[in-house]
Amino acid sequence: MQAEKCPAGYVQGFCYGRHNFYVVVAYNKTAYNMGIVIKFSAEALHYYLAKSKQEIYDFLQNVESDMYSMRLSRIDFDIDFIDEVFTVNSLYEKIKSKKVEVFLQKQQKEKVIFSKRNLRYRGFMDEGKIQTIYLNSPLSSVNCRIYNKRLEEIKLRKPEMKFALSHSWIRFEAVFKNEYAHNLTAELLKIKTQRELYDLILTCWTQKFFF
Repeated sequence: MQAEKCPAGYVQGFCYGRHNFYVVVAYNKTAYNMGIVIKFSAEALHYYLAKSKQEIYDFLQNVESDMYSMRLSRIDFDIDFIDEVFTVNSLYEKIKSKKVEVFLQKQQKEKVIFSKRNLRYRGFMDEGKIQTIYLNSPLSSVNCRIYNKRLEEIKLRKPEMKFALSHSWIRFEAVFKNEYAHNLTAELLKIKTQRELYDLILTCWTQKFFF
């Protein structure tokens, strides 16, 4: 189907199949140097991987080709905390009172050091409590969102709603864009196992947001 809305800068776009999630393939015939963009939501990716029985690294390696160059422009790495004792609201209060601080990991000669980050943070309230925290500007190349995933699943009646009804569920979501995403594409293309993927996710997290 013809796409009603294309990613910024792209004019011609198409959607495939009738789904609730977002996926579009688009191009601009007056600017071939922009290439072809395939933009998809996390829900679309989850659906595709489940149907094709692939892991994300399998998917990337299968679409890599000598006929074209490929890179991701945005990567979200999530870490979920299930049935833990803290809440988003309690974490927000601790960040606010500086009982919890965020550090950046750096390599200095042969040592790993941590420097404190004075990040801008914002909290958003729902049902009388802070349910979402943003660290760093959403416009920056790397930012973080911490939110009540349980509440989101239930309110939006998402696929994991049944699980969410019986568990507390807090999600830490790191967003990598621009050069960070380009470099991570190369790293993901080297991944062969789930353990390697988990190690990469944890390494990225602790380098940028060490709590």
